[in-house]
Formats: sequence, C-alpha cells, structure tokens
Amino acid sequence: MPPKGSRLLKELRHMPVAGRSMFENPDIASSQTSMSNTQNNTQASQATLHMPPPRKRRKVKAIPPTVLDQCTICLEEQLYSNAFSLLSSSLTSGPDVEAPACIPPVQHLALASTLAVHPSFTSRTESVDKHAAAEAAMSYLKNVTGTTIIEETGLKEALRFGIASTRKERAKRASTRQGNVNGTSDEEDNAQIRSQYADKQSLAENAEDFWAVVGWAFNCSVKHKTRWTRWQSWLDLVLNVIEADLDACAPEQTKLPKGTDLSSTLIAQYLSSVGAGRQNNRRVMRAITADGSTQSLAQFPEIWKNETRPPKKKQDERLSNKRKLDLDNEEYGDYFDDESGEESPESKSRASRSSTTASKRSRRSGVSSHDNAGYEDHDADEIPEAAVASTGVESFGGTDSIWIRQRFLSLLTRFSRAAPALFVDTEELFALFTEFVRPLPLTIFQHFVLPMKPYLNSDLHASFNEMLFRPLIGSSSCQGLINQQEFEASFAHRAATNTSVIDNAKHHNSDRPTRNPAFASIMTFRADIKAIAQHNARTLRNAPLAELSGALGDLGTLLPLMIAMTLKGSINLGSTLVFSGLANILTGVFFGIPLPVQPMKAIAAVAISQGFNKQETAAAGLTMGLAVFVLSATGLLKWLHRVVPVSVVKGIQVGAGLSLVISAGSSLIKPLEWASPAWDNRIWAITAFIFLVGASLYRRIPYALIVFAIGLVIAAAVPGSSDGKGFSAGIWHPSLLVPSGKAWKTGAIDAAIPQLPLTTLNSILAVASLAGSLFPTFPPTPSTTSIGFSVAIANLIGCWFGAMPVCHGSGGLAGQYRFGARSGSSIIILGSVKLILGIFVGEAIIPLLQRFPHGLLGIMVLAAGVELSKVGQSVGESRDLWEQAEEDNEDGRPVSKTGEHTDQERNDRWMVMLITVAGCLAFKNDAVGFIAGLVWHWGLRLPSTIEQLRGRRSVQLRRDAGEDDGLLR
Repeated sequence: MPPKGSRLLKELRHMPVAGRSMFENPDIASSQTSMSNTQNNTQASQATLHMPPPRKRRKVKAIPPTVLDQCTICLEEQLYSNAFSLLSSSLTSGPDVEAPACIPPVQHLALASTLAVHPSFTSRTESVDKHAAAEAAMSYLKNVTGTTIIEETGLKEALRFGIASTRKERAKRASTRQGNVNGTSDEEDNAQIRSQYADKQSLAENAEDFWAVVGWAFNCSVKHKTRWTRWQSWLDLVLNVIEADLDACAPEQTKLPKGTDLSSTLIAQYLSSVGAGRQNNRRVMRAITADGSTQSLAQFPEIWKNETRPPKKKQDERLSNKRKLDLDNEEYGDYFDDESGEESPESKSRASRSSTTASKRSRRSGVSSHDNAGYEDHDADEIPEAAVASTGVESFGGTDSIWIRQRFLSLLTRFSRAAPALFVDTEELFALFTEFVRPLPLTIFQHFVLPMKPYLNSDLHASFNEMLFRPLIGSSSCQGLINQQEFEASFAHRAATNTSVIDNAKHHNSDRPTRNPAFASIMTFRADIKAIAQHNARTLRNAPLAELSGALGDLGTLLPLMIAMTLKGSINLGSTLVFSGLANILTGVFFGIPLPVQPMKAIAAVAISQGFNKQETAAAGLTMGLAVFVLSATGLLKWLHRVVPVSVVKGIQVGAGLSLVISAGSSLIKPLEWASPAWDNRIWAITAFIFLVGASLYRRIPYALIVFAIGLVIAAAVPGSSDGKGFSAGIWHPSLLVPSGKAWKTGAIDAAIPQLPLTTLNSILAVASLAGSLFPTFPPTPSTTSIGFSVAIANLIGCWFGAMPVCHGSGGLAGQYRFGARSGSSIIILGSVKLILGIFVGEAIIPLLQRFPHGLLGIMVLAAGVELSKVGQSVGESRDLWEQAEEDNEDGRPVSKTGEHTDQERNDRWMVMLITVAGCLAFKNDAVGFIAGLVWHWGLRLPSTIEQLRGRRSVQLRRDAGEDDGLLR
C-alpha cells in the first residue's frame, strides 16, 4: 500500500496535486473528500461548488526537433496512427504534472483537424487503419484542448480559415515563436508537411469560412447522419477551443476593464469574416439554424466534393480487381484503385480519363455507366424528405444537434455582452435570434424556450423569451433586457393575439395559468399603450430632429392632392385637417410607428380629373370605409387580393398617376402665359420642374414642403381678389354631409371600386409587411385586421363631414422612415399641427389657396402623379402579395408558395397592366379599366386553366380505370 502522504494516494482522494486532479466526477469527489478528516477546507469548497477544483492547465513548449522530424515523416508516409501516438506520448511525458507540454507547430495541428473529419478517413472508406487515424487525430486534439493553455498551443491559428498564403504566414509566425522558445532554428520548424491533406485537401483550403463549415455540419445532422458523427465531434472541439480562448481573455464572471481588446479572440476572427451589418449577421444565424432543406443545402454545400458518397461495395471491389490490363486501350486494371475502396484525390484526374474511356465503351456496348460504377445513385446515409418531415426533433438533427446549436447561441450572447462594438449589443442579438427561432416548428421551438439543459442564465433567458414572444402577444410593457421577476410579472400571464393554435401553443411553453380572459385583455391593452407611449417619448427625446424631419416625409403626396381637391370643391379643408390630424395622432398612439395618413389616390385622381363635388367624394370614401370594415371583420382581405392580380392593381395605380399628370398639364399649366402675371407663369413652372429633378437625386429634400411654402408666400404677397376676401382666422364649424342617391352611384362606381384593390394591397397588406421589416422587434407589427379597421373607422367618421378619404400607405411609411422617423411621435407631431390648423384656420385659408400659383401647384400635382405611376415599373418582377407572404404549414414553419416568373408571365403582366391603364384613360373611368384588366387577365389564364382541368380529369379517369381493373382481377 502506498505511504499515507504519497502522491498516488492524494490523487486517488481527489486532492489537488500541483494544481491537477485525476478525476472529474463531482459526486465521487465529494464522497472521497468526506472520508478525509485532514481536508476540511477542500471539502467545504467542493460542497459549495458541487464540483472538483479546476484543473490547472499546463504551459507549452515546442516539441523536440528529433521527435518532430519523426512525426513529420510518419505523417508524410501516411503512418498517421504512429504519428499521433508519438505526439500523444510527447504531450503527456515529463516527470511533473506542471511541466510544459510538448506541442508541434501549427501545421501539424491543422493537419490533425483535417484528418479528423476528412471523408477519405471516415465515411468514404472502410479501411480500419484510416478510421483509426481519424480517431487518433481527434483524440489528440481533445487532449491538447483539455490539458494545455489554449492561447499558447497554436490551436487558434490552426483552426482559422482563409487563403493558403495567409495560413502559411500564420504557421510560419507560430513556428518561429515556438522555435524561439525552444532555442531551435527557424529552418527546422518552418518545414511544411508534404501532404495533400495539409494543402489542397485541407479543411481551411476547401471551406469558404468557419460558418460555411457550421452550416454544412448542421445540414449533415439532418440529411447525412454518417457525416454528422464526425462533424459533431469537430464542432464540440472547436467550441471548447473558442470558450477556453474567451475565458482567458474575458472571464465570464469578471467585469472587464475599459479598453479590453477582444479582436484577437477566435470567435472575433470568425465573426469578422462575414463582415458587419444585420444582413451579414443573418448568415451566421442561417448557419446555426441550417436544417437540411434545399435552400440551406444551396447556401451551405458540402466542404469536399462528393463528401457524402459512400464507399464502394465489396462485390464491386472484387469485380474491379478482375479488370484486365490493356495499356493500348487505356485499361489499367486495378493499378489506380485505392485498397480502402474509395478514390484518393491524387488519382481523380487519372480516374476521370479512365472513366471517360469506359463510358465510351459502355455506350458502344449498350451498358450504362452506372452499371460500371461502384457507387449508388444516391447517398447511403441521406434521409428521405418524408422521413425528415415526420420525425419531430430529428428534423432539426436530434437533441445532440440542438444542444450544439444552443452552445453557439450562448457563445454569441457572451461575446456580445463582452464586446458589443465588435459584434452587436445583446438586445439586437436577441432580435436576430428571434427572427430565426420563432418560425421553427413547435417541437423544435420548445427546446429553445424550455431547454433540457440551460444555455443562458435565468435573466438572459427571460429577456430572450420576452423578445421571442413579443410578436406573438403584440407587445410588452418591458423594454430592453429584463430579469426573471419582470418576465413573470409583466409577461407570462398574457396570451397570443391571434387564434393560431401553433402561436398559442408556443406561447404556452412559457405561460403560467391565464387569468380571466377579459381582465387579461384589458391589462394587455393598458400595458401595450404604456409601452408604446414610453417608446414614442424616448425616441423623440433621443432624436428630436429626426422625428421632426420624418413628419415631413409624406407631404409630397398629401399637399398637392389635398390642395387640388380643395380648389376643385371636392372636400372640406377644415374637416380634412381635423379628421386626418386625429387619425395621425391615434395611429401614433396605438401603433407606435410612423404610419402615414394619406389621400386615397384613385379617388383623389378621379375627383380632380372629373371635378367631383363634396357629396360624390364623401360617397366614395364612405363606400370604401364600409367595404374595408367588412373585409377586415370577415378576414376576406387576402381573398380579395387573390382574385385581383397585382398587374391590375398596378394598372389602376399607373392610370391614376397618369390622370393626375394629364389633369395638371391640361388644367393648371397649359393655360399659363410665358411671362404674365409675374407671380404665376410658365417660367415659375419650369423653375419648379428643374427643382423637382434636382430633388429627385437627393431624396431627403422635402420638395413639396419647400414649394408649398414658396407658394404661400407668393399668395400672401399678391393683393386679394375684387370681393376683398383674404386670409383670416376662423374656428372650424363642422356640418353633416349626406350624399344623394346620384352621388352614391357616381362615387361608388367611378371611384370606390378601383380604389378597393389599391387599399387592400398598398394600404393594408403591404403596410403590415413593410412595418415588420422596418421594425422587427418593437413596436409590434400591426396586424392586417387592425390596419383595416383603422382605415375603415377614419373614413366612416370623417367623410360624413366632407373630409378627404384617407388610408395608410407603404410608400408613405417608407418615405417617413427615410426622412428619419422611428416612432409614432413623428406623426403625432404632424397630426397635432393639422388638428390646430383645422380647428383655428379651416376654410378661412381657402381664399389664400385660391391665389396659390397654378404653375407651382401643377408641378406639385405632376410630381405626385409621376411618383404614383412609378409603381408600374416593377410589374414584371413583383409577385402577388398573398403569394409571397409566408404562411405556416402544419408544423408552424413559414413556407413560400411562389416560384420565379417566366418571360411569358412577365409579358402577360405588362399587357394586363397596359389594358387596365388604357381603360382608365380612354373612358376617364377607373372602374372600366379595372374590369378590362380583370377580363384580359382571366382570358390569358383560360387556356392553362382548361389544360389543368383536362389533366385532372385524365388522372381521375386513369385512377378509376385502375380501380376497375383491380376489382375484375
């Protein structure tokens, strides 16, 4: 028995010996230490931590030159197991556990990394020796990772990705460093390994970057299980290296001093390779969430060519050995065949020549080339699509794959908190996580919400869950990172805002028992309003000039149409300002985004060109309000857009825009003289047009506001008309306006019908889609139903008082966002100004507007018409919104149902749009153009529809005939 104080007995009792412990099991450690009365302090610390003391890592020195030469020779002679056995012996040799470990140069470590996963040593061979070599390489790397100081080993350099010359320079610097430590010459250490696996067949040479490897590895976890077993070990190794490297530079529980530079860490190098920006960061998340789909495989393909091809079958090997040798006919028998049953990279060129000759002979003899090949037509370990879709967790690679993905999320979170300047801050990172995790199927989704093993601390996980479910419940009163108590108090009791079973089931994963539904709805509504109000106030306080500038972003559409309709007598200006101002304010309060309130363009174009009176305009607006209300309440908005193709919608928009251009030219600009009067002539119009061209090059210039201000100054400077009326303040006096029967007929048929598809597309569906893209996390994206009700209520109330029919618009939202608006405060400011002007000025400003220069007004209306007509230029590429909108399949995964358009489809769309425009302009009636476009569209679709019906009928007949034959037999 060893002496009581011997080193062996101390190790068996798990006492630290020079900083090392022999075992890792904390339960054994606790039981052993409790048996020793002499180790009370150690027992107390282990009882607190429930784990043995951390093992002290060994320092590193260069491997002796003689041993290195022998290892290099073994590697070059393909005696890999011998080489790694020698390296492993050198790693653990020495009289003391604190003695420096002997580590080879970087190129040897990089070669070991390649051999551990290369298909020629794993999945594409049945050679026992090659399998043993791959296992020995992986085992050696794990021993290096677990016992030494990572930053001194050169593993960071060995695991980096880049061009060959860069890697060689890193290897040279690392070798020089190790040579200096050991006192050897550079010439001895800089010798490169003469092996294809250290050069053209190396992992770093064949992979685009680290994330390409990650994405392909996770694709293998779903589609190629044989390859996944190798990549799983490699990813685990690299994650250990990254975590150890980060531990050395930024300990997790330690507050970093200011100025700490983490750019040299391995994870920083990996992230820098994709570049900055959210779109580049999405590539990282796409790699982590790779699922073996066609899109994922296209973005993250195999690292080595034919990597997933299985080895040849033994029967094929025996047949290949019987091939005769005929040098004249380029038949080489089995001279170029690998004994392991798989092609070596050196023989690929020769084999290709041989296969070419063989294929020629096979064609002459009528034998298929596949009959001579030893490989299957498909990958042996590839899982069929149907099997993948039906295996739940296995559709994401299984629990092992999910755990490694969670480790990546944890690593990115840790690095984000330690170095947000090098990546993104934690809140933005969680928003990125949400974008990719929330659409996952429920069976996968729950593993990230309720993981079997925690991968984030409780507060960070609560913040992640809060952001993850924010789009499902509408919003949250909490902003930024929260803790567990805030999550439970402000979030967990809430329910999803829609009736989707999947969404409610997802939210139920983090939900406590729900209170009374009515009470919960009231509390949710109050919390939403409070959170949005805080968001608006905070945004305005942080960027007041940007919000003020954003308020002007949509005036280029509002001012020309509102002024023109006022001068035509189509609307009541005071009511328009009051009700559109109230709509702005309420939209900003309830939605929290710069959602514009703009004229219904088709109605405005018809009213200006045909000279609608107030009753006809009100009838058109009320008809639209009622129609949108019914569609929103019944959920038929998307159905309507399925029926009305995008080419017809764009044709109405182009027709309305050209109607504005024609009206501006014929009624406003054409009657002007060249020089008189001095304040309103064609010179002014040409000057305004030149300014318009210049402003189109600089989109942030508020063209309409500047021209409108100049026009008001000119109008105020011009003497009043003969009746003596001029500008004077006056309180708004609302008066109820009831359209007549004739007004209802004219407004509904001529204006409301062509406006309806524009509203469903541009004012509701497109707005919801664009809002989700511009504001992915907060404020919550408005639903199509809530936007539809907003449009309906604004018109059902305001139009009874002669207000201009209004809607929301994706173009206005994009314009205000481009001008700097990031919250609802911008349109609240705009709405407040409009409300004050409407109440205290109202109709009193009309005499001033009547003196507004027609040349300037004509160019403003022309600009609005051109802007509206520009939407037609994308008719050949745009898709129907209902087609490109993502829908949830039975697993809750978003899918797209649209393919690329053919040239014939693009030509058909252009023709349908032109027919619609021609109908609108020729008959000066958008309803005629709308009907003409629909008829032309369905006429073009008729032959294909008939062919589809015939195909279905023939299939049914064949099926029935087959059933009859079965019965007869």
